[in-house]
Amino acid sequence: MIRRTLTLAALCLLAACGAPTPEEIAKATATDVQDLVRESITTARRVNTMQWYADLYGSLAKAQGNTPGTKPEIPDASTTDDSFTDYKTLIGRIFTEANVVERPAGAVIFKVKGVDLCTPLRGSGTASQSCIDEFDKLQFAVRASGQTDLALLVGPSRIEALTVQIRTKQSLTVGVNLAQAQQAIAFIDSVEKNFLNGITIAGAGALELKLQKNADLDFTWSASVLSDASVTVTDRDGIARKFSSAAKPWLSVRMESGQARLTATANVGQTGYQGLWSDVFGTTLRTPMEASLQGATASLVAQDGQPLKVTGVGLGPSTSTLTFGGTRVFSMDLNETSGRQLDVEVTLNSQGLPVWTATPGFALKLFFGLEALKNAGQSVDPHLLRSTYTYALTGQGSAPKVELLARTSTFRGGVRLLSGALSVASDSPSDVGRSFAMGSCLTSFSGASQNPAMDLFSSAACP
Repeated sequence: MIRRTLTLAALCLLAACGAPTPEEIAKATATDVQDLVRESITTARRVNTMQWYADLYGSLAKAQGNTPGTKPEIPDASTTDDSFTDYKTLIGRIFTEANVVERPAGAVIFKVKGVDLCTPLRGSGTASQSCIDEFDKLQFAVRASGQTDLALLVGPSRIEALTVQIRTKQSLTVGVNLAQAQQAIAFIDSVEKNFLNGITIAGAGALELKLQKNADLDFTWSASVLSDASVTVTDRDGIARKFSSAAKPWLSVRMESGQARLTATANVGQTGYQGLWSDVFGTTLRTPMEASLQGATASLVAQDGQPLKVTGVGLGPSTSTLTFGGTRVFSMDLNETSGRQLDVEVTLNSQGLPVWTATPGFALKLFFGLEALKNAGQSVDPHLLRSTYTYALTGQGSAPKVELLARTSTFRGGVRLLSGALSVASDSPSDVGRSFAMGSCLTSFSGASQNPAMDLFSSAACP
């Protein structure tokens, strides 16, 4: 199974080649893909050395009362050399004139032989006949066309399982049509009788991964849901379905070495899961459940000499929920009455510790209704049976601002409210609200708690 998985991964990489002749395909793979990947790694290494990252990393160590250590490093691009050497060996076997089986208009189709996949990439070993027979039954092929466009084909009907586009010195794009991928998996399962072990899979929608070169040492990695996507798995336990609405990009990260800047954007659309409670929470409860996240958005810009900014932080246009047997047991809202988004700016104070400013403020509302779980025999905290808790950081004439305070011998570490106030509220008559005024210094709660959902913070003498 491991060898099959690794070989399928290698075939996916083969979609990074493509042109009318084997020689052009090999050149595109050997030169264009390796150059793009190596330069993107070099760019990431340079971004990793930017001052804003060193300052932020060091500030978190200071907050714990520690001396900043060495921040994590990104390996040099040369660490990919052995992998690309193996890759070139593999494509050298596959993209040959002898493997051409068809030349449709503007394209070339290559047969992918089991002997080419099973022969060790290093040394003088030979392929086992059982491995050769196993892969030959799957009838893999690769279609090359256009400006280095490639498709991985599976089975006698040549199901298009995956596509890759290479644009010289510009981009590398991998695409998957989930319905076609489902057909390919079904064919493999029909040949390899234990491949799915009785599981059936249904897919819909399209996904894309892309590496884009914008300029020298300026790259964007992105993932997109090109059309509403879902994967439904059916086994002896029932049906489980995961889905996500279209979003392009769904997630992107741009690294600009020359500008000493990193930009990251999340634009997750409505995303959910339908299945059994036991699938997710590891209990014996086989009750149907549904989790629905209405979205997740944020845009981060970090640049040397500038405050770190995270804008448009949100959880979608409406309430995110979790149900158990059709009953709502949890829900979540962020800034429900103030546009459902906030912006955060991070600077460093004179001690090198972070200061956060939240505009217009922060209000997180959490509903817990775990009575249904208690009725099903589960142990549940009584404060979570049916209560709504709201955690709010609000301004008083200006956006609320909070600074991080370092741990000392007399202070356990925490935050100071530079402006605005913090409140913790509940809709339960038995709960008493908590509030902390501007200027307060807070640490994590200590002592006997009446309600863990309310007792999150304690006031302390400021250091």
